[in-house]
Amino acid sequence: NIGDLLEYWSGRRWPSGRHRVLPPQPHAPEEDLVSLIYFYEANHDALVTPLDPPIGRVAGLVPVTTSDFIKERLDAITVG
Repeated sequence: NIGDLLEYWSGRRWPSGRHRVLPPQPHAPEEDLVSLIYFYEANHDALVTPLDPPIGRVAGLVPVTTSDFIKERLDAITVG
């Protein structure tokens, strides 16, 4: 997601928010879960060059295209 890409670009200075789904509360087991999702597709050929310290927190991160970054993330979560 874009949060992960911004975390990488910022040299891990600004971490991506964790995504989680919580079950309904015990006092309201029938409560519907609602998600608000916004999809945005970055330019696949854009080169993301991480910021070096002192702005970025991690040195040595290599530039990556958004398509390669997204593919690596999807491959990491795909089972089988």
